Amino acid sequence: MGNPFSKVEKNKGSKAEKKSTEGFVPEPTADYDKKFKYAKELLHKTLLAPENKALRDRIYNDWKKLPENKNKSLSQEQLIQNLLKAEDHILEIQRNFPKNTSTALQRKSWDKGTKKNETYNNMASTLGFDPMADTEIEDFQGTYRVLIDLADDPEFEEVLKPFSLKPVGVDDQTYGKGNKPVSPIDGWFGNTTVGQAILPKEYPEEKEEKPIVEGEDTPTQADHLQVPQVPQGSPWWLQDIIKTGHAAGNLARIKKYEPWQATADVYRPRTAFFDPNRELAANAEQSNIAQQTLAQFTGPQSFNARQSDIQGRGLRGAADTIGRVHNQNVDMSNRQEAMNADISNRAAQERAHQATTLWDKYQTVNQQFDNSKSQARDALVNQYVNAITNKNYTANLNKLYPQFSVNPAIGGEYFFDNPREVKANMNKKPDLAKTYNEVLFNNPHLKETKGGDMIALEIAKQQIGMAPNATDPYLDYQNRGVIPGYYPGADQE
Repeated sequence: MGNPFSKVEKNKGSKAEKKSTEGFVPEPTADYDKKFKYAKELLHKTLLAPENKALRDRIYNDWKKLPENKNKSLSQEQLIQNLLKAEDHILEIQRNFPKNTSTALQRKSWDKGTKKNETYNNMASTLGFDPMADTEIEDFQGTYRVLIDLADDPEFEEVLKPFSLKPVGVDDQTYGKGNKPVSPIDGWFGNTTVGQAILPKEYPEEKEEKPIVEGEDTPTQADHLQVPQVPQGSPWWLQDIIKTGHAAGNLARIKKYEPWQATADVYRPRTAFFDPNRELAANAEQSNIAQQTLAQFTGPQSFNARQSDIQGRGLRGAADTIGRVHNQNVDMSNRQEAMNADISNRAAQERAHQATTLWDKYQTVNQQFDNSKSQARDALVNQYVNAITNKNYTANLNKLYPQFSVNPAIGGEYFFDNPREVKANMNKKPDLAKTYNEVLFNNPHLKETKGGDMIALEIAKQQIGMAPNATDPYLDYQNRGVIPGYYPGADQE
């Protein structure tokens, strides 16, 4: 088939050029619906297929290299979904565009003289979908340009081979090889952008359905090809429903309880150093007393000589005091530093030990959580498998023994229908009517056989010990103990 999305001829004449999409009424053409649907499905399937990850990566990487997208943080998934969204809008607009009106998609006045994207927004509102924002339109326009470039790349030639990247919009703006009518990245959903549909090159041929002639042995009429009606199985056992629900609840209630580790504060002792001031003051006092005593009992010359000696001794004593105290303080400081270093080292070791212990606790919690989840899932799966087994075992049991009817929905209570005695009652009189009905029930084809009711009656008589009628035309069947149509060749003389 040809491409249904061929260009619509441009309308000529000023009156036609002045028409807008105001009051636009969609008129979808039924012939195009299947093809538009196929076009959308093929594009979605191709771009989202797992085996086409390389194509998606290349589209995204080339799109990010465009100058217009320098500061954008769109993810790859968002970019692909935005492309599919824009293509869906374009296909819907082309599919629903009035067929027999003077307004054509390719007219230059399609968006001329209107506010930005006013025509597109009106059509989107009329067709029932949310219009794209200006930034989304820009992202689509950039992505479409990337696809135009990739169409000539040998790496993606096979993937893009089913598609025709030949836009049909107004060619006042062109891009790429062959100057194709491609819109710039400007955020305008105009008469060029609306023609940028990614369409299949070929469409599947529609198979002509052959009319069924009554009486003809066609595959849909042949008795030997009819789909058998499989009876439904029994309901779920009430016990299995309860146990499966309980197992699912156990799985949903599993929680992870995070460990906690207390950390002790580190305290370091403060050192009180020796103070030489009091000893120096005492030394000065003794020197002063000695000088005053000399001043009272000696002459000037002798006082000066002795005073100098006393002052020298005092200074020596002060120096000895300061040196001794300083040495004591140095020793005290060294011991303090050694003690603080030992405390810091022990604290660092304890922190490392606590961090390791806390990590081990986290690993234990995670492992126990994973094991609990796995065990709960196993229990749920096993219970569900058992429920399926019990359900089908019950269905098979009810089919094998029709007189028993076990109802799993109420817990397994059984009903005894048309009971048969386990032990024969020799004193009980045979019931001809009951035996006759059992014969018909066990041999349903007798109801469709000519004279089948008489055959069933005579068989019933024979089973309960009644003498057969010597003039009965079916006596031969009774003597042979067969039923016509029940065994091969039974009704053949």
